[in-house]
Amino acid sequence: MKPVIGLNVDVNVQNPLDVKVGRRYIEAITKAGGVPVLLPPVTDDDDLDRLLSLVNGVVLIGGLDYSPLLYGEAQDPTVKTLHPDREKFDLRLINKLLQGTGKRKKKKKPLLPICGGLQLLNIALGGTLFQDLETKQAGLGDTHRPKAKDAATPSTAARDYPHHPVNLVDGTRLAKIFGTPTLKPVLSSHHQAVNRLGEGLVVNARADDGVIEGIELTNHPFAVAVQWHPEAHPEDSMPLFQALIQASAA
Repeated sequence: MKPVIGLNVDVNVQNPLDVKVGRRYIEAITKAGGVPVLLPPVTDDDDLDRLLSLVNGVVLIGGLDYSPLLYGEAQDPTVKTLHPDREKFDLRLINKLLQGTGKRKKKKKPLLPICGGLQLLNIALGGTLFQDLETKQAGLGDTHRPKAKDAATPSTAARDYPHHPVNLVDGTRLAKIFGTPTLKPVLSSHHQAVNRLGEGLVVNARADDGVIEGIELTNHPFAVAVQWHPEAHPEDSMPLFQALIQASAA
């Protein structure tokens, strides 16, 4: 039986009645052998527990920024925050997933946090972010953030999004999944990045400029997070999605 993979959804900042998830996430999960289902931002904890009881694994999607107040910093002018409904739900979701599910809280479901999902994982475990790479170092932002004005454009063309290679850290789960020290250029769409690592996390990937491109949780059956967007090039990234599916089927 195919494992069911839950996806959190985005809440439109301008119209909070509008929730959505990128179709590429759905297609990548499907091609890898999973059944994608959406996890809407319910407010009741029992409802969230019920939703999580229906899924075998979870993908945490990207989006706008999580509030820096979550890691004790004042908000930089470059930060564009998620709708509060999504942020509150995502925090409840990640905390439940890290604690485990079920009556004895022993079952920890496999996680694949992507882009903003990686940042959420780091924040939830007490880590911090560089709020803006360009502010940290002039020119650094252009390597990672979209050049197009509309960061939500669905194009994967190099003219709209930067693409850069990723260097995997030997011995990590991510390196074992891909079986190569370097990934060919991946699609990048972020202006923030991990600063201080959260508790229990290790770096599994970096860009040539040193920016952290992946982290994973050492005391978890499968919690592998990437800063780039693997769903944008599913053929190249299929080993990652397949690893999630295999872990979720166990």
